[in-house]
Amino acid sequence: MAGKYRARVSSCKLKKRHPRGASGQSNPASCRHRAEARGARLIADTAMVAVDEVLADSSIDGMLQLPLEDMRLDDGSSDNGDGEFVGAIKSMVSEGELSVFTSCTNPTFNAVHRIWKSGSKMQNDVVAVLAAVAELIKDKGGNETDIEYFGALLTTLESTSDEEASKLGATAYLLNLIVKKISKDVLQRYFSHTIQILCNKLNGQVNSENVTLLKNLVATIGTVLRAQSSATLQQASTRMVLVSVATLSTHDKPWVRTMARRVLRAVLTDPVSSLDSGVHPAAAPVAEFATSVLQQHTGKDANSVVLMRILCLLEGIMHKVARSVFTRLAEAVLRLMACADGTVKCSAMQCLYRVMQRQPSDAVLPVETNAQFILAMRDFAPPPSDVAVTAYWMQALGEAHVCLTAKDPAASIRLLPRTFEIFVAFFDLSIKTLAQVTMLVLRRLLERCVQKHASMASYCVDLLEKAFNMSSVTVWTNILRTLAKAFEECGEAIETDTLNRTLKTLAQLRESEGCFCTGELDLTVGAAVRYVGVDRVLRAIPLDIDPDLSLAMTDLKRSWLLPVLRVNISNASLSMFVRFFLPLAVKLHKKASSADSTQAKIFAAVQHQIWELLPQFLNSAVEFEKYFPELAPVLGSALSERADLRMVVLASIRSAVRFAQQPDAPAERMEVMRRYAKNYLPILFNMYTLEDHINDHTEKAVHLATLETIRVYVELAPPELINRYIRSAVEKARSDEKSLLKKSHILDVLGALAKRANAEGLGTIFDAVREWFFTEEASLQKKALRNLEEIMRRNDDISVHSFFDSYAKEICGVLTEKCVEGTALSARATLIAILQLRMRELSTLDELKQFVTKMLWQVIICLDKTHNVHARKVAFKCIVETCQRLLSFASETSEESSALLQPVLNIIYEMATPKALSEPTEIPITIAQSTMVALNVIAQKYVRKLNASLLSRLMAHACSCIGDGRPAVRVLVIRLMRVLTQKLPDYALQQYKEMIISAVFEGQLTADVTQKVRKANRLLLEELVNRFGIQTLMKSTDKSDWLKQLKAIEKIRRRRERRTDALMTAGDAMESDADDDGDSRSLSSKSLRTAGADTVLDMLVDSDDQNDSGVDSEDEGRKSRGERSKANRIWLKGGDDAELVDLLDREAAIGKVTTMKPTSRDSLVRNKKLHSNANGTDSGFKLTEDGRLVIEDVDSLSAGRKRKQHENIKDMSRRLSSEKKKKFEGNCENTDEDSEAIEEQTEDLSVAGCRWKPGGHGIHRDASHGNLHPEGAGFKGCARAHGDFRKRGAKLEPFAYVPLRKKKGATTEMCKLIAGVKRVSTKGSKGKRRPKSKMEMA
Repeated sequence: MAGKYRARVSSCKLKKRHPRGASGQSNPASCRHRAEARGARLIADTAMVAVDEVLADSSIDGMLQLPLEDMRLDDGSSDNGDGEFVGAIKSMVSEGELSVFTSCTNPTFNAVHRIWKSGSKMQNDVVAVLAAVAELIKDKGGNETDIEYFGALLTTLESTSDEEASKLGATAYLLNLIVKKISKDVLQRYFSHTIQILCNKLNGQVNSENVTLLKNLVATIGTVLRAQSSATLQQASTRMVLVSVATLSTHDKPWVRTMARRVLRAVLTDPVSSLDSGVHPAAAPVAEFATSVLQQHTGKDANSVVLMRILCLLEGIMHKVARSVFTRLAEAVLRLMACADGTVKCSAMQCLYRVMQRQPSDAVLPVETNAQFILAMRDFAPPPSDVAVTAYWMQALGEAHVCLTAKDPAASIRLLPRTFEIFVAFFDLSIKTLAQVTMLVLRRLLERCVQKHASMASYCVDLLEKAFNMSSVTVWTNILRTLAKAFEECGEAIETDTLNRTLKTLAQLRESEGCFCTGELDLTVGAAVRYVGVDRVLRAIPLDIDPDLSLAMTDLKRSWLLPVLRVNISNASLSMFVRFFLPLAVKLHKKASSADSTQAKIFAAVQHQIWELLPQFLNSAVEFEKYFPELAPVLGSALSERADLRMVVLASIRSAVRFAQQPDAPAERMEVMRRYAKNYLPILFNMYTLEDHINDHTEKAVHLATLETIRVYVELAPPELINRYIRSAVEKARSDEKSLLKKSHILDVLGALAKRANAEGLGTIFDAVREWFFTEEASLQKKALRNLEEIMRRNDDISVHSFFDSYAKEICGVLTEKCVEGTALSARATLIAILQLRMRELSTLDELKQFVTKMLWQVIICLDKTHNVHARKVAFKCIVETCQRLLSFASETSEESSALLQPVLNIIYEMATPKALSEPTEIPITIAQSTMVALNVIAQKYVRKLNASLLSRLMAHACSCIGDGRPAVRVLVIRLMRVLTQKLPDYALQQYKEMIISAVFEGQLTADVTQKVRKANRLLLEELVNRFGIQTLMKSTDKSDWLKQLKAIEKIRRRRERRTDALMTAGDAMESDADDDGDSRSLSSKSLRTAGADTVLDMLVDSDDQNDSGVDSEDEGRKSRGERSKANRIWLKGGDDAELVDLLDREAAIGKVTTMKPTSRDSLVRNKKLHSNANGTDSGFKLTEDGRLVIEDVDSLSAGRKRKQHENIKDMSRRLSSEKKKKFEGNCENTDEDSEAIEEQTEDLSVAGCRWKPGGHGIHRDASHGNLHPEGAGFKGCARAHGDFRKRGAKLEPFAYVPLRKKKGATTEMCKLIAGVKRVSTKGSKGKRRPKSKMEMA
């Protein structure tokens, strides 16, 4: 049971780690969040003043207060003291002291103070630069503010020469960290100076291999640019900076390209600096640069890599340029569709697709331009054979329609029919990948563009219906999913004629024999039922159920529709069930009584499926208030008279009650259900309190469903009706004439009524069940406590507070200090739940401590495995909730968390300690188990809340109990120690290291007691190895069994490490290969959507390039064709020989599609004849009169019988050969499948397949006349024989018996056989080939 409580709480890795030596400190001085909040309040209290009017402040001018020109870092060879300082720092860095030697106190650089585990090469330089800058700032009298660090690092960057790339990279890294903390005012004031330094360094290092330097410089420039105003960004110098950053978007290093794109997107898409029209004033120069690059690399000298990188840049900023610039860019991108490189075309369409996703404003893309763009996209349609380009083109065109719909829906609707027609035509290609993309694009168009437009919705559905043809058989599932989306989005807007035609086609497909997409068809028709309406669907495809036509009832083609209706009916009118389905079900029930057994079963199944529609109707019925009064008497009669319908009727009543209880339900609907409470509740009470013994599973299910219906319906019953039922139930429960089972059922009804009873009713129930609280009848006691639990759950109800005030002493009298001991085991779960409810009522710490002192030990007792799972689970929740309530008072009182939890631990230790120390008695196993489970719960959830004294006591208790000889207790102790080893931090665990190791190795008498103990010890040892190391544990014991386990654990650990190292090595090898090939995926970030856009298109292969790779591509193409043909096997079911299937007639061919290979009627008849002829002589074993099998020995058959069988085989072979000859010569109408079937039947025949006739010498002799070979002659091979041979006519024997002992002088048959083989093996000759006959050559 203890395993149930090993639930993990928040990971300790997420918590703050104290530095070494400071673990005992509390209340740290750092209050960053409070300082930020205080600063936010000060800003809120300050009046808003323009930036230009703000007076110069000393804190803002911190950069000017320090002599920044003197703050430069020289190398160690200089003569000043700074060089010596840097050299000392480098020596310290080389020694690995990275966490404490820097004197920087600015929290921005906390990341630098942590020990880097990534093995970065720039670690030493970063720490050295930070330490030198911090020391210089302190020497100049600075306060180490963000502005001072920014100025010092900026000056350091300017003064450092370009040859010191590592120092520049470290400085740029620190500068990128600190620039994010600088206010916009400072960045705007010193913009020109800052940007000049950064750009100079960037231009000087643009061809550098130091990726970190370039990345951090570009990121710093981006942060500075984002802080500038719109006027600053429109300056010529700023535009030149943006263009210089844009040039880096084509850099060879992936991280540089990625950072350049991020900076440009962040600056040019900033809504603060953008105009009201959505255009950014600084986007024009970047767009002009991109246009020039596109024009330069278009044509014969096209560089596909540069083009794709520019397109990746444009997809994030193109929607922010002016209209004229956007038009030129769009034209340039569309002209790339004439490029021969497929990846460039894919990149161009992907660029346009993502631009349209960002919804350009009207100033960028007006309605007319958007419409022209759609027409131009249609003109640049790629060939369908180029699947990748076609897919991206479809997405771009579809998103252009979505963008136009947001601007002008009418204009989009005018252009949508032709686009929809083009897209649907791609289904006819039967390319699954292209069909998948087509489905996604069409679903988006239906969702965003078509919606409830009637004519367009009907046109789309009509096109999808026509797409079900022989060319698109393999992608019918994609068409069906698209059609389901059309039903969902368009709904009732679809015209009736189109809907009827589509649903009839779907029904024809569903009812066809061998339909291969039944699931998708059911989902599509279900979508029509749910969103279009069940009445319109049934008018298009009726059920065709007529009980008067018995022949029609035996072949119900539309029987599949009833389960679809049961799942998908929603918001349907209740009148349809009352007027159509209910009379049909009644008629079927009447006809079933007079029909034969087969038809009666069919009628019963159909009418039961019809009744199962009622709960779904009542879940969301339309006109509920009007038609439920007509349905209510029928339901009452069905409950009383139709036992087979009780489950469905009960579910229907519950659905109706829940529908009436919805928050938006009108008062009339609830009043209707209240009005019928007096009719339904007595019927339900009588059904539940019957004294019949419930043996069948169905009867038990009905019994439980009845109680659930009572509990649901009671919530709507009037109060006076509930009080009347309570009084009646109490009278029946107190009656001595009632049996024990009936009293239990009555108490269940009282518990259901207690949910809605008033104070008077609760008092009546409590007085009635009080006498059974401590009765010896366990069932009555359990029911009585459940009633008390229902009463206690209403403690928060204000209307019944008078009951709790008047019955407080009686309730306390039930919940005594020893109430659990007087309760049956089956009822203790309910009693613990009552104690938990009682604990929730306590509002002060003193009351809660009293509850812990008096009641908690009873809860802990229920953690033992002698109780059921429910009781243990409730006890666990009660203990956890009690500890949480105790800890919640820590903020209100001055007590620590450990002091609040100490009463709980004291109770557990008191229970686990023998009371009579003078007697050598041990704790009962039930108490020992329950206390150990409780300690496991405390250790798992609250071990970090315990102070040193409580932790020491807990550890000592675990170490003292580990030697318990009872395996069940010992397993729990071992688990407790493992939890403590896992949860305790290193500094705390080291204090108990010797105690734990001694207890594990010396405290246990034997390592192996049971399998569970062995497993628990192994898990504990694994954790100890993780925390202390294998060498420490190996030195702590000399017992062989422990050493053996430790060696096995270490062996497993080494194996895991080797596997991990191998995986890491393989990953590094793959990354190195990718670097050698110029692939940027290993370095690019995956967090941004377009960070991997440079390499995603490398996976797209043009269709023209697939045939240019030689033999390998041919093999792959052959394999792919084989897989494709195997996956897409579709056949047409043929009829008679004279019946042909017209493939152009869709209606005729659509019902003959199947995924199973059909067999013609002639081939079936012929196969039957073959089997009958082959088995005609002897078709199986003979039977005796008493039914036993008679198995004859084949070897003992007479020669005449053998000849007869041989002649039958020869006659059959001649007959088959003559049929094949007639078929070849006469060119009959038999299909290839028939010939294949005949050949398969004759392949296994030894004689029938060949046209050879006996005659000649040796193996060609005629062996059909008599027994030419006497016994034993078969073992003599001819002089020209090769290999193994056997006795002619004898049965093959796969095994030979060779006796281990043989008598002297006895020659075995195996010895003779071996001797004969040795004699013949030296001789041999090649056999003459038999010339082929003309018939065989044909």
